[in-house]
Amino acid sequence: MRLFGGNKVKEPPAPPPAAPPPIARVCLVHLPRGKGQAIVEGVWFEDTLWSEPDMIDCIEMEDHRALGEAAHGRWEACDRRRYEGPPVKATDEPAYRASGARSVSQFQRDWVWYRLTGANPSNIYIEIKSMPRADHIELHSTLPAGKPWELGQRLVKMHRSYLAWERAA
Repeated sequence: MRLFGGNKVKEPPAPPPAAPPPIARVCLVHLPRGKGQAIVEGVWFEDTLWSEPDMIDCIEMEDHRALGEAAHGRWEACDRRRYEGPPVKATDEPAYRASGARSVSQFQRDWVWYRLTGANPSNIYIEIKSMPRADHIELHSTLPAGKPWELGQRLVKMHRSYLAWERAA
């Protein structure tokens, strides 16, 4: 383009395509109301949370270090991926299948889930939220993301508090 017949003015280069904004990572941990193994469920995130069967780890609940490292690893692996498949039935959920429960209602009765989320898109802290009780109250806890060995300990401590709280209600 020429202005007033003078030198040619260069067009500014097109801006590079914008990267998608960072996401607060997510992971689900299912702990049994009795003794047994914890189910750590990695998830993909776009419009909704979803999981695949190979994104499940079964860890002994009392092994705090292994539980924390598995949960932290699945939490770090959370990324955007759009779900393109058919609607998922509750009986096809990977955590339900890994639990060995005979029915979805038994799974919901026998397990408590905890959602680990980055406290903000920079994921410096992990926020842990318990499954809400019938009165819509949930437990919350926050810890630095760089301490996976403490994460397992915090999950089990929170779970014990949740169960005691449930018994007292």
